[in-house]
Amino acid sequence: MQKEERGTEERFKPGQVVPQSGQYLNQRTGTEVTCVKGKRFPPGPQGTTYTLSSATRHKGD
Repeated sequence: MQKEERGTEERFKPGQVVPQSGQYLNQRTGTEVTCVKGKRFPPGPQGTTYTLSSATRHKGD
């Protein structure tokens, strides 16, 4: 799995497998998308990366 790390934020590229369900910020456009663990990150403009902005909560957490 390819990922870029800058500071403590993990950055993921379009097409990579989502490691954790939640809201991800598109660092290029500033929009947030909901991504599901095990699915792939959506396409975006050239240079797009995603960072986790809010993890999904589950009952009992």
